[in-house]
Amino acid sequence: MTKGTDDREPVPVSPQSLVILAAYLDQAGLPPTHQPVFRTLRGADKPLSYWAMRRVK
Repeated sequence: MTKGTDDREPVPVSPQSLVILAAYLDQAGLPPTHQPVFRTLRGADKPLSYWAMRRVK
């Protein structure tokens, strides 16, 4: 989404990132409609926060 609007914009990705995303979705499962793709793997299933993503290495 763009700043200040609900408009969506395409995001360029590499083929390798799509392979990694597919592997993640195979492990985590598909999210419900209109829910975030990336979710926490510890504790209750919830959207991955900005601060949690910063810890991913």
